[in-house]
Amino acid sequence: MKNLKSIVIGKCEKLDQQWKTFPREKQRMWVIGLFAGYMLLTAIVVLTVWYHSKTKVGNNIVAGHIHNPMAEQQEPSQDSLTKKNQDYERR
Repeated sequence: MKNLKSIVIGKCEKLDQQWKTFPREKQRMWVIGLFAGYMLLTAIVVLTVWYHSKTKVGNNIVAGHIHNPMAEQQEPSQDSLTKKNQDYERR
């Protein structure tokens, strides 16, 4: 684990040194480019969610009471201990 940690720290320090060797203008262009990409991705996600909420694709939400399917069964349910005892009696 210590070896992995030292490898990661070494790689981060190397990247930091490479970043510091870039001229300020190049650093600024990278930051602006990455920020613009992030904003574009965010806008695409927001517009996609908005579009799907407007077109109601797959929007089958039903408001109402939750019904217990076990309560609607015809036969009375038995607990597991009773079932286990009945299985042993059959043998």
